[in-house]
Amino acid sequence: MYIFLSSFVVTLCTVTDAWLTKYDFNGDYGDHKWNSQVSPPCIKANEECFYTSQCCSRNDVCVMDSKLSLFAGRKIGLCRDLEYIRGDIQPTKFEGEACEDSSDCIDGCCISIRRHRYGVLQVCARENGPFMCITSYRQFADDLSKK
Repeated sequence: MYIFLSSFVVTLCTVTDAWLTKYDFNGDYGDHKWNSQVSPPCIKANEECFYTSQCCSRNDVCVMDSKLSLFAGRKIGLCRDLEYIRGDIQPTKFEGEACEDSSDCIDGCCISIRRHRYGVLQVCARENGPFMCITSYRQFADDLSKK
């Protein structure tokens, strides 16, 4: 019994040490910025992405077409500059208002929120975080045809 228990403790310590060392501390203790060394690299402009926080540039967001949103069962988009998406269109909607396209929103981009039995709601939101902005089919199709 003693051998089994000591083996378990040694194994637990080894696994815990291996798990903790895969993180490196980045920043002050109060910031709690733990970055995993196994995290995927950032996505460059005009390359395929799955959510906004993957894009390398702080100006880029992961843009998805509102109609053509599934690729092999997963949502996929392109990292694009939000100003390029808007073009000449003057945005008129603030954060939290309903939208159809990212060019409608002043402070961010148009995201899709699932409300279970109430369906999907598209609202303006900030351009950071684990979501994709929605753009028009024409812009998205043009970008994919250039690849």
